[in-house]
Amino acid sequence: MATLADLVELRPRVRFWHLECRGSFALKRADGLDVGPRGRKARAIIAYLAAHLDEHVSRDRLIELLWPDRPESQARGSLRQSFLEIRRAAPLLIATDQQHAWLSSRTVQIHDPEHLSGDEVLFGDLDGITPEFDEWLRRERTKQGSREWSDLSRKAEAKLKHGDESGALQLIDRMEQIDPYNEDWLRLAMRAEFQAGHPAGIQTRFRQMRNVLKRDLDVNVSTQTCALHDELLSKLSPGGDPQPPFGMDARGTSIVAARKLFGSI
Repeated sequence: MATLADLVELRPRVRFWHLECRGSFALKRADGLDVGPRGRKARAIIAYLAAHLDEHVSRDRLIELLWPDRPESQARGSLRQSFLEIRRAAPLLIATDQQHAWLSSRTVQIHDPEHLSGDEVLFGDLDGITPEFDEWLRRERTKQGSREWSDLSRKAEAKLKHGDESGALQLIDRMEQIDPYNEDWLRLAMRAEFQAGHPAGIQTRFRQMRNVLKRDLDVNVSTQTCALHDELLSKLSPGGDPQPPFGMDARGTSIVAARKLFGSI
C-alpha cells in the first residue's frame, strides 16, 4: 500500500492544469473547465511564471512588475493576496517560499496552438496592467515572434523540398502575419509559386509587397528580392530556360528547375 509520503512524491508528476498562452488568458482543468483567477494581476503572475517555467522567480521581481509604485509592505501584502487568489482558483498550481515563487512543468501544460489568427499574441488580454508589465510583454512577444518565424521558415523549407507548395504557402502566410515587412516570407512565397508553376502568383505577391513597403515605410523592395522575382519569371516564361508546360506533368518539371536554381531546397 502506498504511504502518504509516496502519494506526495507522486502527485507533482501529474499535470493538473492547462494554460492557454496565446490570445485570451485561460487556465483550464483537465476536464476543460476554465478556472483562471479573475484578478488581472493574479493572471499576470501566472503568465510571468509560465514564461520562466521551473525557475524560482523572486518576489521582488514580481513586485517590480506589478506593484512598482506601492510601499514595500503594501506591495508584499498585495502579492500575498494574489498568491491566495491563485491557490483558491487552482490548488497546487504555484509553489512559493519566503523569497520566491515558481510554476512547475510537472503540474502545468502550456498550450501554444499551432494555428493562430493575426491577433492571437502572447497573453493578448493582459496589456495595460502596469507599464513595467507591458514592457515585459512586449519583449516576450518579440522573442516569441522571432522563434515562431524561424520555426515556420524551417517547416516551409521542408515542405518545399518535398513538393508540398500548398502546405508551404500556409506557413508562409503566417510568417507574413508576424512580420509583413520582412522580405524573407516573400522570397519563400515566390519560390513556392514557382514550384507550383504559377507565374501570376509570383507577380501578385511581389506587387502586394512592393505596394505595402512603399505605402507604409516609403522604401522599395530589395535588389535581392527583385532579382529573384525576375529570375523565377524568366524560368517560367516562354523565352526562359527551361519553359515547363503547366499541368500535372509540369509540376514535377518546375520542381526540378527549382532545385537547379536553388540547389537542395
